[in-house]
Amino acid sequence: MTRLSLLALGLIALALALDQASAAAPSAQAQTPGLTPPVAVLTIEELRITPDVVVAGDPFMVAFKLWNRTEFFIEQLALTVKDLDADALLTSTTGVKTTYYNQPGRGILAAVELRLKYAGAAVGPRRLALGLEYIYYVGGQRVVGRQAETLAVQVAAPTPTRTATPTFTATATFTFTPSRTPSATPTRRPPPAPPTVNYPATQVVLLETVTAQARPTPPATPAPAPPPAPPRPLPARSALVIEFAGAPAVVAPGQIITMALVVRNIGSAEAEGVVARFDAAENALIPIGQSTQWFLGAIPPAAQIEAAGQFYVAGDGALGRARVTVEYDDVEGAHETTAEINIPIPTPTVAPAPTADSTSTPAPRGAPQPGEPWWRRLLRAIFGGGN
Repeated sequence: MTRLSLLALGLIALALALDQASAAAPSAQAQTPGLTPPVAVLTIEELRITPDVVVAGDPFMVAFKLWNRTEFFIEQLALTVKDLDADALLTSTTGVKTTYYNQPGRGILAAVELRLKYAGAAVGPRRLALGLEYIYYVGGQRVVGRQAETLAVQVAAPTPTRTATPTFTATATFTFTPSRTPSATPTRRPPPAPPTVNYPATQVVLLETVTAQARPTPPATPAPAPPPAPPRPLPARSALVIEFAGAPAVVAPGQIITMALVVRNIGSAEAEGVVARFDAAENALIPIGQSTQWFLGAIPPAAQIEAAGQFYVAGDGALGRARVTVEYDDVEGAHETTAEINIPIPTPTVAPAPTADSTSTPAPRGAPQPGEPWWRRLLRAIFGGGN
């Protein structure tokens, strides 16, 4: 075979190899799956709705804490609230339903307080949707995260306002009729002539002169004192009274007791956002199983809230103390009141050990023993002092 033919065969083999390589490359590339970026999910914690039953037409508050417990860096967070059944019935007291949080990071992202209000037609169970939209980066790739949380809200109808209907009473009408009709031309009569009296010559007429006395002047009646001015009405405000219920008479260090915190509103206005805080640094009775901050919600006038919990006796002094501070808001602003309970911790008493009397002298062996019968004394006297 000549060199020319060998060279032609080599070129043909090289072309076939390149053709197979170009055909295999796209199929291998098509079989490589694309990388799915990891998903960053935010968490909603410590969610509360105040009040528990929402009244149509009255504002209410949805509060929670938004956490980023992932390893990604969250940016450009937007929070949107809407009603899943009829969004037109839900309004925001601030005028907007979407809130933006531009401070990115990890851990807690925001403490959210949404102040909302339902229209009068939204009576019954409602569904609220909290939509979250944010941005994070994975391996230099920009990812848009979206998630939604659904809340259940019970909306009650507003209390109807009674309207007073005025009552009219008919009054009688009297007509005055004069009893005498004056004459048109009165007749003037001459005055009567004085009578003529003929006294005998021997009759003596005595005239008694009576001195006119002045009419006594009645004492002056003092003018009545003006009525006192009515007291000014006090402004409507709330007033909370704190009590501890179910506490034992005494406690011991290391003991776990159960007692309740009773908060009563004796004022004339509703107390909103009531929070009870226990002083864990100075208290000897510390709440366990829950935090030292209890959220009690709203307390209407003449109503009360009772919250029970377990407490650990950590002190070893003479008294077990639990001090609580209750903070709340009303129409006049923010207020706080404190109360405490002290439960005795008795100190155990140790009885002294009996000591032997070293000064007592034992009785002689032959001496009569107390309570000894007569026949044994007789034998002792006959045979000697042995037992």
